[in-house]
Amino acid sequence: MSENKQLFKPVEAQVDFGKLSERVLAFWKENKIFEKSIESRPEDNRYVFYDGPPFVTGLPHYGSLLPSIAKDLIPRYQTMKGKRVRRVWGWDCHGLPIENKVENKLNLKNRRDIEKIGLEKFITECRSYVSQTSAEWDWYIDRVGRWVDMEHAYRTMDKDFMESVLWVFKSVYEKGLVYKGKRVSLYCPRCGTPISNFEVAMDNSYQQVTEPATTYKYKLTSKSVARLKSVEKTKATVKEDLPVYLLAWSTTPWNKLATPALAVNPELEYIKVRQGNELYILASSTTAILKEDESYKVVSSIKGKDLEGMEFEPHYDFYQIPEDKKAWIVVAADFVTAEEGTGIVTLAVYGEDDFRVMQEKNIALIEHVDDAGHLTIEREPWKGMYYLKANKVVDEDLGKRNLVYSSVPHVHTVPDCWRCGTRLMFAPQDAWFLRVSQLKEQLLKTNENIYWFPHHLKEGRFKYGIESAPDWCISRSRYWATPMPVWECENENCKERKVVGSIAEIESLSGKKVTDLHRPYIDQHMFPCEKCGGLMKRVPDVLDCWMESGSMPYGERHYPFENKEEFERNFPADFVCEYIAQTRAWFYVMHVLSNALFESNAFKNVICTGVIKGNDGRKMSKSYGNYPDPRRVIETYGGDALRLYLMSSPVMSGENLNISEEDIKEQNQRVLSILWNTYKYFVTYANLHNFIPEENFKSENILDKWILLELEQLKRKTEYYLNRYDIPKAVRLIRPFVNDLSTWF
Repeated sequence: MSENKQLFKPVEAQVDFGKLSERVLAFWKENKIFEKSIESRPEDNRYVFYDGPPFVTGLPHYGSLLPSIAKDLIPRYQTMKGKRVRRVWGWDCHGLPIENKVENKLNLKNRRDIEKIGLEKFITECRSYVSQTSAEWDWYIDRVGRWVDMEHAYRTMDKDFMESVLWVFKSVYEKGLVYKGKRVSLYCPRCGTPISNFEVAMDNSYQQVTEPATTYKYKLTSKSVARLKSVEKTKATVKEDLPVYLLAWSTTPWNKLATPALAVNPELEYIKVRQGNELYILASSTTAILKEDESYKVVSSIKGKDLEGMEFEPHYDFYQIPEDKKAWIVVAADFVTAEEGTGIVTLAVYGEDDFRVMQEKNIALIEHVDDAGHLTIEREPWKGMYYLKANKVVDEDLGKRNLVYSSVPHVHTVPDCWRCGTRLMFAPQDAWFLRVSQLKEQLLKTNENIYWFPHHLKEGRFKYGIESAPDWCISRSRYWATPMPVWECENENCKERKVVGSIAEIESLSGKKVTDLHRPYIDQHMFPCEKCGGLMKRVPDVLDCWMESGSMPYGERHYPFENKEEFERNFPADFVCEYIAQTRAWFYVMHVLSNALFESNAFKNVICTGVIKGNDGRKMSKSYGNYPDPRRVIETYGGDALRLYLMSSPVMSGENLNISEEDIKEQNQRVLSILWNTYKYFVTYANLHNFIPEENFKSENILDKWILLELEQLKRKTEYYLNRYDIPKAVRLIRPFVNDLSTWF
């Protein structure tokens, strides 16, 4: 027998996959394997991938590692298919998440405190915080095996990125898709800024509360009582001098301080009932709301449209009503239903439908809450009171005055600020909006060009989100963000407006070099008004950070100022991936802006993952102790075990997953260890028998033919599923093949 040449390096009996990963990572880096995988593919055969950047706040967790692994798997597969796949990391650096962290650091309680310490100090702290991004990210991303260029990562706070956002804003403005107006939208009184509806919906930022649902009594004036007799269909006679009240149901007592109108549905049937010595008007189908311990008698019926114009006595008279406006009357509105309450709705400016109807009907628009959530009423006990604290006081006051019919506990959900946790309110705001309503037909049309996985999202959640979306409030009354690139003349009689879309344009107009696009530095750029000679100053608002997220395809390449031809050759992207809530956020805003700019979808293929929860089904939380430490898991079982576990799980089909360390461990034991032992078996006997590989060797052994056929089927099925972005089905093929390889072959 010839001497054993040990062609293969002997394999240790017990492998530590964590340490093995370290050796592989070192080899990749030393030999620049990732870089070579890109450079070795032709320039003209690209596969374009957009990476939704994470916020710099916090450490990686299973929820952020999940899409990161998928974002590695698909580009690796396309690279194997010969594609050149550019993969550059990015960081979200602006917006409330960063501002809230800095506020906590500086012990600031609200937006007003920021202005007290000075905007420059606050912005400096924000920049400093962002610059201290944790090196922990590099450790995690490396050890889950993701190939991505972090050295050249773009940041949304960089001047080049921000300049592209300015260009996006000006482009959609010039298309007539941006307007300034007063509209009711979600508002955070602590942060002092509007909040997009999709920001709340994205992570279901709602809490369930139990609050009184109160039925209020609004007494009809004697003039309206007389008019009522001419329109009602009489069923019974009553004493002429009994008071008549409209019953209106509400869960917002604080709004009763400024309720200048009530609304009814013109097509509903209403009835007048007698209970005790009072008469009440309510929708005929809502009598269940009447007190059960007192009998009532139906007196007459009235059509909703016949109640329009009826006048009632105000509960409060804090505000002077302008002579050209109406107040204390009943109006007809189609949005009113009898599904909840009495079929009669109290109107105030703090409701989207309310505000619209009040404008249409010329009702006085009374605002009685300031931007910090405090009442503006100058009388005690209301003066300066936080609006939610007024609820109990209002009901007690109206109850003493016999203007509350009933009050019962009511369970409902209310929205919270997705960052500071403060309960949000709906409030009328002067803000800037993007006309999503004008784009909807186009948005739905280009959605047809997108391949969604899971498939149901295309005609389901994403489509429904588009159909129900309001115009997008794109301005924020904040600081650390891309500035609104709008300058207006300070002359009250002029109000000329100038929208700019580049740094060069700002410098040309102001005659000053732009060194920083952030506030307060950008606000120092002023210039003469071409129309009246007055001074043009930038409006104080900044852009919603989701405007930056939606501009990512352009900002990361500094388009159109650089890389113009390359970008246009490779747009839309071939692939994006995030968790399912991004159907209402990043995927949505990218889709809106790409359609606004180019009448095109921004991406062709999308994977939506589900949500990873704790082992008890609750949200993962350190205080609950309901999830294994990600770093320890990776160090113990290796990144491949975590990859196999996550990529084969239902979470990659859009379903939720309760994290399980045992299942991660099982991937190590049932797949990786078996594969390792199979390799160890081969190495042992190859060295023992001086095995020398031969090119183009064809075996006649039936088991050899069988395992090669199995391997070919594995390859073809894997390709089939990955071409359809069905990662779980592709990954689940691995275990049975490894078992066959080990057990039978």
